[in-house]
Amino acid sequence: MTVNAVHPGLVASNFAAADDVSRLGNRIMMKLIRPFSLSPEKGAATSIYVASSPELEGKTGGYYAKSRPAKTTKHAQDDEAAERLWTISEQLIAEGKAKAQSKGR
Repeated sequence: MTVNAVHPGLVASNFAAADDVSRLGNRIMMKLIRPFSLSPEKGAATSIYVASSPELEGKTGGYYAKSRPAKTTKHAQDDEAAERLWTISEQLIAEGKAKAQSKGR
């Protein structure tokens, strides 16, 4: 299995548009940051590169931004924090499944 992480950059999208509580705030924020944002197509470029580039075939554990290898922060390399995140994620998934089952889903 090959696993890599990508940072798409600041992408101009409607990702949070359905949130009624902050819709006005989102519109204002997007107008301010849109000039600095990437189009969705440009934002997808790194993901497409990492998924389809023959030169990355078989390479795993990388982090990519702007279609090239990028450095991670020291926090991203903290194995103890990663283990805590994994454990908490498993717990939250189990809780979510239990709630869904109790509601008959």
